[in-house]
Amino acid sequence: MLHVLSPLILAVAVVTTKVDSTELRREALMSALQKGGYTVVLRHARTDRSFTEQVSPMPTARSAQRNLSDDGVRDAALMGTVFRKYGIAFSEIISSPMARTAETAEMAGGKPMTTMALRVIPATAEQAALVKKAPKRGTNRLL
Repeated sequence: MLHVLSPLILAVAVVTTKVDSTELRREALMSALQKGGYTVVLRHARTDRSFTEQVSPMPTARSAQRNLSDDGVRDAALMGTVFRKYGIAFSEIISSPMARTAETAEMAGGKPMTTMALRVIPATAEQAALVKKAPKRGTNRLL
């Protein structure tokens, strides 16, 4: 079950400890996350790549967006199962307003707050500030 998280976790930023989290895998990663102090940055789960959506302006209707595939829904749900199994707490969950990202975040960790800051490419100072913000003591953040 843990192997599903590996390709989906793009970065785990250490905020309160001096551990090189880029080297943590499987049980060691879960153990570290249980202690808190991390910002977990995920990309949305798998989508239906055959659907072409407009980039600008951002489509607001879900039907006009590229959505999670059936495999993506299963992956996102499995992430949530793993986080719950290991008692991984998220004090803050933030996603872009796209349906696929909000749905992935909700299934993985809980109801997200959304922000356009996570929808902008290239990266901005506002995005960097979101990543650098320390989680509440003993918990993690999910972006």
